[in-house]
Amino acid sequence: MGRTSNSTNILKVGLNATCFNDRPSGAKQRFFGLFPGLIRKLSFVEFVVFEAADSVIHTSLPAADNLRFVKTTIPSEGRYRKAVYSWEFWNHTLKKERFDIFECFNFPMFKSHTGCNLITIHDIRALKLGGSVVETTLLRYLIRRAGRDADFLLTVSDAMKQEIAEFFPPQKTVLIPNGLDVKAFQTLDDRHLSYFKDKFSLPDEFVLAVGHLEPRKNYTRLLQAAARMRRRGIEFPLVIIGNDSGETGKIRNLIRTLGLSKSAQILTNLSDAEVRCAYSLCHLFIFPSVYEGFGIPLLEAMAAGCPIVLSDIAVFREITEGNGLFFNPLDVDEMTIAIERGLTNTEERLHLRDYGLRRVWEFDFTNIIPIYESLYRKILYHQEASDLS
Repeated sequence: MGRTSNSTNILKVGLNATCFNDRPSGAKQRFFGLFPGLIRKLSFVEFVVFEAADSVIHTSLPAADNLRFVKTTIPSEGRYRKAVYSWEFWNHTLKKERFDIFECFNFPMFKSHTGCNLITIHDIRALKLGGSVVETTLLRYLIRRAGRDADFLLTVSDAMKQEIAEFFPPQKTVLIPNGLDVKAFQTLDDRHLSYFKDKFSLPDEFVLAVGHLEPRKNYTRLLQAAARMRRRGIEFPLVIIGNDSGETGKIRNLIRTLGLSKSAQILTNLSDAEVRCAYSLCHLFIFPSVYEGFGIPLLEAMAAGCPIVLSDIAVFREITEGNGLFFNPLDVDEMTIAIERGLTNTEERLHLRDYGLRRVWEFDFTNIIPIYESLYRKILYHQEASDLS
C-alpha cells in the first residue's frame, strides 16, 4: 500500500458508485450523507465519481470544483450483465486513470495499481442466511479476493468486523459506522405531520416497522405477533414502510389470512420526508430483523424520539449499548411480550426515548465525516498501516 503520484501531481480519488440507482438503500444513504462533506473538506483532492449507465446520481451531490462524474457502461442491477460490463470497463479505465485512492462499494472489487484500494462491506447476508450453493460460493470467492487485493476494508459496525474476521485480518479493517442527518428529523412541523397522517388515513397511535419487504426483515413473525395480541384483546394498528424485495405478495396474503386487513397496512415508494413523518407520528418502532449489518432505521427511530422494540442481535446491542426492549427474532411469543411492554410501560418508553435522542447524535454525519477524512488523509500522507485500523 502507498500512494503513487499521478502524472499531474494532483491527488486523485476514484469512487466506483455504479451500484447506486433510484432504489433506496443503506449503502446509498451512507454515500450521499458522507461524501459531500468529505469532498468539501478535502478540497485539494480531485474526486472522480463513476456513475452507472442506467442511473443519475450526479444531481444528488452538490457541485464542487474538485468533483467530476464519469458515466460508465455498467448497469446498476443485473448480476451477470453488470459483471460483464464491469470487467471490460474497469480493465480499460484503471489503466488509464492513476488514482491515489480507489474505493469500491460493492462486489466484485476492482483494483487500481497506482494507489491504495478500499472496499466497503455492509453485510454478508448471503453467507449468514444460507443462500444457494452458487451464491455463497461466489460470495466467498469475491470476499477472499477482496481480502487479497484491498489495502483496507471499511465496514459499518463492530459486529460486521467480527463476521468478516475470517476473510480480513483486523489490521486491514477500518470501522466507519453509518450515520444520518439528525436535524432533518427535528424540522417537521404540525402541518407536515397532519398532511401525512390524512394522506394515508393513519390512526392516532400505531406501531411502525421500516425496511424493504424481504424474508430477513421478519415481517411474517411480526404479523403473527400482531394476530396473537389481537386474540388477547390487544389490537394495535401496524404500519410497514418498505419497497418490494420479493415478499410483498406473501405479506399481503398473510395480512388477509390473519384477519389483520383493518389494522395492518403496507406503504411503499414514500419520500424521505414522508418516512420521517411516519417515525414522528408512531407510538412505537419495531425492528424485527433476523440479520442486519447495521440497521439505519434504528438511528432514524432514535432521532425521531421513538421508543424501540428490536431483535436481540449483536449489531442492535452494539448500536443501542444494550438499551432497548429485545426479543428473540425467531420466537413470536417473545416478540409479542416485548411489543406489549413497549406499548404500555410508560417508564420504559420514556427511558428509551430519552436515551435514543442522546445516543443518536454520535451517529450524526457531522461526527462520522471526520473519521472518513482522517482515514483518507493518513493514506494520502503515507501513515503506517497500524495507524489506520
